[in-house]
Amino acid sequence: MTRTNTVAVGLVALLTLASAAVRAADPLPSPTRILGDAVRDSSFRRGHEALDGLRNLRDPSLRPLFSSLASAKDPEQRRQGVLGLAELETPPRLNPLLLSRLADSAEQAVLLGEGLSLDLIGTEQIDQILAWPNLKPYIELLLRARLAREGKPIDQSRVAVLATQGDMPSELLGAALLAQAGQPAHLDVVAGRLLGLADPIRGALVGPFLETILRERLTKSTPILGRLSAVYANYPSLAADILSIWIRLAPSEGLPVLKAEWDKARGLPDRLRLARVALDASDLADPELFVPIAASKDNEALSAMGRLGGVLARKEPPIPALHDLIKLRYLVAELWVVDRMKQWDKETAAETCRAIITAWAERPTMPEPISDAVLPAAKWLVEADRDFLASALAKACERTDERIATAVVMALLAKGAAPVWDVNNPPRWPDKVTEGVALLVFARSVEPAKFPESRTPALEGIAAGVGARLPPWMRAQAAWTLVKIRGRGEETLARLLAGEN
Repeated sequence: MTRTNTVAVGLVALLTLASAAVRAADPLPSPTRILGDAVRDSSFRRGHEALDGLRNLRDPSLRPLFSSLASAKDPEQRRQGVLGLAELETPPRLNPLLLSRLADSAEQAVLLGEGLSLDLIGTEQIDQILAWPNLKPYIELLLRARLAREGKPIDQSRVAVLATQGDMPSELLGAALLAQAGQPAHLDVVAGRLLGLADPIRGALVGPFLETILRERLTKSTPILGRLSAVYANYPSLAADILSIWIRLAPSEGLPVLKAEWDKARGLPDRLRLARVALDASDLADPELFVPIAASKDNEALSAMGRLGGVLARKEPPIPALHDLIKLRYLVAELWVVDRMKQWDKETAAETCRAIITAWAERPTMPEPISDAVLPAAKWLVEADRDFLASALAKACERTDERIATAVVMALLAKGAAPVWDVNNPPRWPDKVTEGVALLVFARSVEPAKFPESRTPALEGIAAGVGARLPPWMRAQAAWTLVKIRGRGEETLARLLAGEN
């Protein structure tokens, strides 16, 4: 429920792109042209991804570019500029002045929602924004919901007015805030109207509403969740997500529902979904919840989730149970593990990541795709255990395992980290893609003046999209890295801002 992770998307793209060398018939485009194309094409996927790549650099010298984009005519350029500037602040914070200049209230709402999701808005910014004249009801309600999460009192009279002035999203969120303040009647009424709508209209309203009440911890909104569960009973995955939110907001209400659902579940798919919901609630539930799940005989992953949930609920050391689950390489559980491990102690989290990478490195055949959990696991180990990553990369190169090798170098690139290999004696890379990403890792980590001139043509190829055919966000990073290597940062930015190639 946050903005797209371009690094994770890039890994999937890399492993499906052709890596054969391509000979360019024309001279390679200059880095300035590559960057200029990214700015101009921001409304298209390649331009959008390229600007995401520049934002991910967190390079203060790009501030003039983002400042220019923040006032551009194109809404996607404005979005990239506003967020790019916010991410350069310490701590990262949106600039209310830039938001106030956006004439489109829908655009303001989208950026505020994204800023809230990314924790780019502090209470000091909220106080400033609430002072604006003619603030749209939904925007004001989003901000008041965040203040409520921070323990500020809810202005019930103001919220009641806002709930009647906006559209259905405003009315829903206003009713949720009133319920949080002890006035549940309006939520019951508006929930009835919501449930009376047909999909896809209803679904378009339900998704953002659920995201908001979970993010802002509006715990008194749970009566609507029971009704939504009934409406979406024939959509098991959605119903499971609703139940997870219900448990997170009100465990005393949601956990009995989970137990009842487990008792009446008949098929393995239903049990696996409910076991994942239970695992997510392992920090809230009694250990007894996991006894029947752990006792399941019809699926190893199901019983392993039950054992891990019981261990976590009892606050016991989880490593043995984590190993038992991870070695099964069950994707749904792995994705939950890498998300939840942020709450565990550092050594448990690191061992979990090592286990995930090891399990997939030992898969039966190298062409077999790897889990989406491998990349976040590798990213965690960039700071926690570089020696393990170095060993995993070396073994992957020896086995010609391009998937694990690419995940490791991608993790280093995402974290802006130095290589874990000897740059003077690199391994034999399993494919052109891994070799290209490794070169970009090295180029970003070394002082511009120390980048070997002999490697410049290869870096130019990455930026131009020939050879390894890396995705747009990496091409943009390679182009900007080349600019800095050549000491032409200010000149290039001046040309970009002037619209020149």
